[in-house]
Amino acid sequence: KVFRKIKNEMKSRNADEDDDEEMAKDAQLSYNKLISGVNRRTAAGVFFEMLQLKTWDFVELNQEKNYGDIVITPGLRYDEKPGS
Repeated sequence: KVFRKIKNEMKSRNADEDDDEEMAKDAQLSYNKLISGVNRRTAAGVFFEMLQLKTWDFVELNQEKNYGDIVITPGLRYDEKPGS
């Protein structure tokens, strides 16, 4: 579920310049934006899934400072289907 949401919000690593819909997406996504409007339990579940996606190289995660926002970018396997 989380990976699907991320893919809907973030541009593919191999975005085709002729695909206007894909090119309109951002190249990165904020964790705070991703969890906006959800309760703490859901936010914790999203965080856990993001860590799993990072482990499997579907996304890259970067946090500039402690307790700061986490920036999500496409990983090496971003364009693959999970479980493949």
